[in-house]
Amino acid sequence: MNTDILIIGGGVIGLAIARLCGRRGLGEVTLIERGRIGMEASHAAGGMLAVQAETEHGGGFLDFCTHSRNLYPELAESLREETGIDIQLEQSGTLFLSFSEDDVRKLTERYAWQTHNGLNVSLLSAAEVLSREPRINPTVKGGLFFPQDWQVENRRLIEALAASAVASGVKIIEGCEVESLIFENSAVTGAMTDSGRCFAKSVVLAAGSWSSMIPGFEMQSQIMPVKGEMIVYTPTTKLTDKVIYSERGYAIPRIDGRLLVGATSELVGFDKSTTDAAHAILKATATEIFPCLEHESIVDRWAGLRPFAGRPEPIITAVDSFGGLIVASGHYRNGVLLAPA
Repeated sequence: MNTDILIIGGGVIGLAIARLCGRRGLGEVTLIERGRIGMEASHAAGGMLAVQAETEHGGGFLDFCTHSRNLYPELAESLREETGIDIQLEQSGTLFLSFSEDDVRKLTERYAWQTHNGLNVSLLSAAEVLSREPRINPTVKGGLFFPQDWQVENRRLIEALAASAVASGVKIIEGCEVESLIFENSAVTGAMTDSGRCFAKSVVLAAGSWSSMIPGFEMQSQIMPVKGEMIVYTPTTKLTDKVIYSERGYAIPRIDGRLLVGATSELVGFDKSTTDAAHAILKATATEIFPCLEHESIVDRWAGLRPFAGRPEPIITAVDSFGGLIVASGHYRNGVLLAPA
């Protein structure tokens, strides 16, 4: 098989790249995925566009995240027009709560550096938090409100990106595993797969947690899988329309009535099993934010593997030592956020 651009990996990053290449008419574009598209970290994610809740300081990475988040309204509208799929961009904002004196200190520090960097953030007293969100734990000590930290339904986003890519002429092949890259005169000219050879003028490696496992190419920064577990409630009463954070985790309300609670963080290799220990941690996080969840049943749970390059920033670069190869991986907690950029 021959193609102009070969994209290895069918998560949110690989699909976003494939769609853009197709829409820009950059030649024949082929995306190969070892399993089913969008069923790894992108499927397990929370869909938060949490620039200010997740980033720890100002600088270039914050600017990049902000730029990508700001592209979402246009992307959501384009995907709706192209595919008829609503990715459910929810712009109600994010509330970050404090429940202890240590929490208060950390939120005060976050408020200081964010206001110094000109970010849109409000410091709320406990009374102000409870007036806005009366179902929050009354022991809350205060909070920060980020009106521009949004969320999308990540599984709808995957569906829409894939549909748009195909409509733009992209060929998507599932169940196709890369066994090695093909080299010629220090250039990458394609990939050997379990279905045969695929030659390409350019190869994009966007395989998430599996990016460092392709024989024949050693990445400068190894990508490690970091397991994160989530649990889901369907509360009998709607609790909020905002993403709610604490220092222990977060709660994400969905339009369909579900409330997602996440997420743990473990270096356990490629193990995606769910555990009772993580279940207990997440339940404690949920009930700290909304005590009424103590009497609600958990209706779903899952785990996913975040691709971590040993730093918050992803690896997005042409590989100088091998012509024709570009890496777009290691997005860790920010794959959905950074997909538009």
